[in-house]
Amino acid sequence: MQICRNDITPTTLVRDFTGTATHHKTRLMWMRCALGQNWNGADCTGSAYPYNWQDALRAADGFSFAGRSDWRLPDIKALGSIVEQACLLPATNRAIFPVQSIADFWSASPDVSNMIRVWGLFIAEGIPQLYGKTSHHHVLLVRGGQ
Repeated sequence: MQICRNDITPTTLVRDFTGTATHHKTRLMWMRCALGQNWNGADCTGSAYPYNWQDALRAADGFSFAGRSDWRLPDIKALGSIVEQACLLPATNRAIFPVQSIADFWSASPDVSNMIRVWGLFIAEGIPQLYGKTSHHHVLLVRGGQ
């Protein structure tokens, strides 16, 4: 069950996003649900599919959604921009990103000090984590930007 604190100013306001979760400040367009799930207008349905990092990159390459085929894995900075600082379990605004609270998401940012690891996001707490490239995590795609 999601926990949000009223004494922390929300960081991902619904009014800052339109349509297919386009963030006005960053100009990034996000998929609301992980790959394998579908957005039904209110929630994500189906099961998120876990990928190793190479398969996550391949899944993003040429992926077609909402009439666009330039989706990609977000870098860790972009992935961090969807974290709702006032909430945990998950650390998202569930009206925008109703993802599973236990999910870990891949980024496109490798660890420069150890090339067998990649940055990702532990969405339950909104914390960046390093994962081995062969581990399996979820994919949330993005396109566009400033």
